[in-house]
Amino acid sequence: MKAIVNKAHVEGVVYEHKLQAKVTGENSKNPGTEYITGELRVLTDPDTNNIVPVHFTYLTATTKAGKENATYTVLKKIIDGVLPTQMDGGNTMVKIDGEVGVNDFYTERDGQTELVSAKRIEGKFVHAVTDIDKDVNKRNYIEADMVISGMRTLDATENYPARTFVKGAVFGPYRKDFLPVEFEVENPNAISYFEGLDASSKNPVFTKVYVRVLSQTVTKQKVEESAFGDDIVTETTRETKKWIIYNAQKDIYAWDDESTITAAELTKALADRETYLATIKTGYEERKAAKGATAAPAATGGFNF
Repeated sequence: MKAIVNKAHVEGVVYEHKLQAKVTGENSKNPGTEYITGELRVLTDPDTNNIVPVHFTYLTATTKAGKENATYTVLKKIIDGVLPTQMDGGNTMVKIDGEVGVNDFYTERDGQTELVSAKRIEGKFVHAVTDIDKDVNKRNYIEADMVISGMRTLDATENYPARTFVKGAVFGPYRKDFLPVEFEVENPNAISYFEGLDASSKNPVFTKVYVRVLSQTVTKQKVEESAFGDDIVTETTRETKKWIIYNAQKDIYAWDDESTITAAELTKALADRETYLATIKTGYEERKAAKGATAAPAATGGFNF
């Protein structure tokens, strides 16, 4: 498999955080290790109130080489309020580099065990800065090699217009693990382009796409007429988030080729993922059993590639 491209860049003002400083327990591989996990929410564009969440999984105070972990230091200062968030009256600016990841977990829905695979930006490096790029488009972008296996369209609903998605997978840049994702396309030319690729699980297409995360807070009012007096007005607010493909490289990669990716490598990546999912499902069922719950039924699908 070629050197995989999977990188994300986010910069802006720290809007708020859901970070936690923790210490590993006695049964962990390295007991007593201080680490940080959680989410940093970055305001990349104040004009549109675009807030991009970035997740951090396990950041320790020192690197494997024993040196100070600069990213840990920045996040700890945010937790301690030394670098205050905008919600706390601050104007802390950061630049973050990371990658697209997938958070896989099992949950119960309607009496069935269901796999959830939620894509997210996973932060690797954070720098506190005094200035950010004047071009808002350069504050929020993803560049990733993607194996495309098709498209799907969601019909319009009360809350959303009709939406079109490109289905497939990206890969972890280091372990090259298979990560199922869907990215949305809105530009009519982009929709025509991806439809023209005629990609399917039997005819995958390998290329590089460019993605931007766009969020929007939507407030809806409901007015209930009153028999007398003022009408009763209630408001509901929700945050929507889109991962929009805004560009793709001109020429697709060769498929089933040693210089890019072979069918055998994709098959192995899929098999490795199935093994991984079986492991986390077993862990979920063991935790559920330990709480005295009944045994979980078989999963109803896994992921669709």
